[in-house]
Amino acid sequence: MNREFKLLGEHLQKTIIPSSLTGKTTTKSDSLFRSYVLSNNDLSADSLVVYLTTKRVDSLEINAKKYKAFSDIGLVKKQIETILCSNSKATIALLIDPPSTAISSQLTITDIQQNCNMSTLTVQAVGGNGSPIMYGIDGLSSGQLSNKLTLPKDMRNGKSFAVFAMQKGQRVRKQFTTSCPLTSPQGTVEESSTISRRTVVSRRWTRVAGSNFCVGSCILAYTEKDNLGNTRERRVDNYAGCCPANN
Repeated sequence: MNREFKLLGEHLQKTIIPSSLTGKTTTKSDSLFRSYVLSNNDLSADSLVVYLTTKRVDSLEINAKKYKAFSDIGLVKKQIETILCSNSKATIALLIDPPSTAISSQLTITDIQQNCNMSTLTVQAVGGNGSPIMYGIDGLSSGQLSNKLTLPKDMRNGKSFAVFAMQKGQRVRKQFTTSCPLTSPQGTVEESSTISRRTVVSRRWTRVAGSNFCVGSCILAYTEKDNLGNTRERRVDNYAGCCPANN
């Protein structure tokens, strides 16, 4: 990489590299970088060129100004050539790997997926300044590193709330409404007499077609319907009311 920069400098002979700003990421270096940008009022958004060897972001924002960032040395060279073609006396600052706290983009929640079987939400967020992202639901948690959030039972269906993602210096929210309708398994005519605890059977009997409840000697037959709309046929043997002696 040093050889590439040497050739770049020889070719342009205009490149300024503030060596004090190429050190490790520290609070001091971050402050120094901000001061440098503020003190050089002739640095426009085009004449400060940022080259990143460790991260890939589109822009760097400082003091409400955005500067384009490059991760390809060829694009850096092309950008500097463009500046000099526009103004041969331009002051150019080439900044290599500035403090990571100065590199940022807008943190954005891009997607929220609900898993009805697991009762969870999975949150996807992009952007930010590279620091860890915390996820949570407003009013329920202060944040967690995992982007998979557990939903309480009373919030699984038809509840609206704000999901948040946050990191140092940024906190964003996105509204979400849950949708997991409660369903019960449908019964069939052949189903056994065991009835789900959620099923309530009507106490009113209905005659089986072609019968007067009694379908044979001492045999009672009827149909019943539960609260889910399922119909079952029931047969009771040795039912006294259907025995010949009682008719």
